Amino acid sequence: MVGSLSDVEEYGIVECAFGRDFITYLTPKKGILHPHFVSREVKSDGVEHFRKVDPDEHYEGHVFGTNDSAVSITFDDNGTPLGILRIEAEVYVLEPASLHKKELDARDVLVYRTSDMKNRHVLNTPRCSLRVVADYTFFEINVIDRINTLFTAVDWGKDDDGKRLINMGFMIKDMKIHTAISYQPGHYNRHKRGDIIDVNGLLEDFSAAEGRQDFCLVHLFTAHSFPRRVLGLAYISSPGISPVGGICAHEQFWHNDMLYARNTGLSSTRTTEGGVVISREADLVTAHELGHNWGATHDDQHPDCDPPYKKGGSYLMHVYSISGYDENNYKFSPCSRLMISKVLASKSATCFEEETSSFCGNGRIEQNENGVMEECDVGGLLWGEDKCCNANCTLKSGMKCSPKNSPCCSEDCQFLPSNHTCLHENPFQCRGSSFCTGNSGECPEPTPIADGTKCLDEGECRNGTCLSFCEWHEMEPCICADGRLLSELVLLLKKSCYRCCRPRLGSANRTCDVFTDDGKYLLSNGSRCVLGHCTNGICVHEVTDGVSHIWIYLQNYEKGNFCMFRN
Repeated sequence: MVGSLSDVEEYGIVECAFGRDFITYLTPKKGILHPHFVSREVKSDGVEHFRKVDPDEHYEGHVFGTNDSAVSITFDDNGTPLGILRIEAEVYVLEPASLHKKELDARDVLVYRTSDMKNRHVLNTPRCSLRVVADYTFFEINVIDRINTLFTAVDWGKDDDGKRLINMGFMIKDMKIHTAISYQPGHYNRHKRGDIIDVNGLLEDFSAAEGRQDFCLVHLFTAHSFPRRVLGLAYISSPGISPVGGICAHEQFWHNDMLYARNTGLSSTRTTEGGVVISREADLVTAHELGHNWGATHDDQHPDCDPPYKKGGSYLMHVYSISGYDENNYKFSPCSRLMISKVLASKSATCFEEETSSFCGNGRIEQNENGVMEECDVGGLLWGEDKCCNANCTLKSGMKCSPKNSPCCSEDCQFLPSNHTCLHENPFQCRGSSFCTGNSGECPEPTPIADGTKCLDEGECRNGTCLSFCEWHEMEPCICADGRLLSELVLLLKKSCYRCCRPRLGSANRTCDVFTDDGKYLLSNGSRCVLGHCTNGICVHEVTDGVSHIWIYLQNYEKGNFCMFRN
């Protein structure tokens, strides 16, 4: 439904939706980027160049009059909020209504419900600093912001000194983006697009090149395919004093006369068959691998850690994996929290960092202590070298912008022309290309592509949003396996590759069932099913290393001191 932004205060807004008013108290959200955050592009010859990541203005807070709520909001140029409000188990999504109906006022807000989980507002802010590396096949930063809420929402207990281990998440300290293939022998970025790569060797090559104890963790994002349906791999942390891998690991391994640490992990957005992993699935893979880095293995069969879908479904670190459709899929189980709490109690003090308030020199355009917005901020490392921006975060004479802060700014500090593409079309997310305006350094919001265009999860675009098959029919996607007995194995195998949906959250009957039982709507080859993957409408049972696994959505495989994630 559409609500109106009726009042704006320094730290609060009032929203009207679903027959009620939401009074939200907001404060600026800090911390997803480290104060000394650096982003670099790496060419094929290994030469590095500084690269600007343009951050939005984010706010967080809570809903007045509720015991359990959280708010995460970004405002666009019209002052219209985009973000989420969580009140207990219900989540409301806010976005400008004009994106869907242009005749509506720019300050009208579209509000709808979803099942995503977000974090509670807490006070202390210890952060695991990340080095994020994207090979030339992939680049994404928003995934860290999304999965950060899965970690900060957890109360991990207390350390040996009685200090509560709460609001512990991530902060990106360093980013490296490979814009082309690297031709150095043995480099982790040397593989050609389309190659199926040995994931174990890739993690070892990546660790040797990037694993450093200057960071809590180092993570590689890639769009390469791995054999045996693997989507991720990570070293597991342990509470031992002399850690081998995971968070806060020391540089104790040798490669080419250099020490490196195994505080590393990786995740891919491509399946073995070359299919694209949707964002929900990619978030789960990355969060699962970072969970291993923090010390969690796989959930056992204890009822508290392995509930049925009617009690929220499997947790994030479940041994047989998760669908992304159930509430518990975005939570850590009591088993995982116990293991991670021991690791955090032992190691977090050695490498976690506190968030720092905004200041001139952190590479982000923000308000200073006097409430005045900076004109530019290229970071302290470039002071005195940048031809656009002064050391006090003001533009130099005759300069209109800085390319370090604005995607539509030239190297000569002028606005790029209106025919310059600042954001390329992404049909998977139903967004068209975006072009500079010629009179601003900012990249405008992309226009939606045509309704009916095919997008992810066999869905279609509607008003710039990709709706899955089930969402088109006002339902939620699911996998036909929930609550059935293994004695019905043959029935499971058959129906697991049918397109299945269930009524939305709040419905009296939430049973997952086939959309039609005539076999008209079958899942495409490579789709996940209860025992493996679908091939020509049949769920193919997978066996790995002589151990049978009952898959639900993504499979995990543990070997030695690291864990794989499979689709």
